Amino acid sequence: MSARAITVAMALCFSVTALAGFREVNRTVVVNQTQRYASGHLAGARASTDATQHIACVATIENASTGDANSPASISQWGYCFAATATNSSAFCFSANPEMVGAMRNLQGDSLLEFRWNLNGQCTMVQLKQASGLEPKR
Repeated sequence: MSARAITVAMALCFSVTALAGFREVNRTVVVNQTQRYASGHLAGARASTDATQHIACVATIENASTGDANSPASISQWGYCFAATATNSSAFCFSANPEMVGAMRNLQGDSLLEFRWNLNGQCTMVQLKQASGLEPKR
């Protein structure tokens, strides 16, 4: 095969790939109680055909001051993540760590969410992924 034929073949392969773009399969919710791990694509859970599957995080910031003008403001924040599979295996974790709560607050409707927890139910990892390959919410 000539060098020119190889070059043309390679160019065709790459041009088809570039036009198609990478797409992840719509990921369903997964819960592994042994590894204390949950993962799922929000749009995938929303588009699933079952009525059980869901995954989310909630972040709360509250001014817990007494309302007395002489009292300093007392801001507290906490959050939690939860997930349930199509077979109703579920997971939950919570955190008052500002960085963890900040990650929870950045969750979007098209995010891929992964979280881990310890034996006390505290979140040890919250990971969000936004990527062109993820299916958008419908």
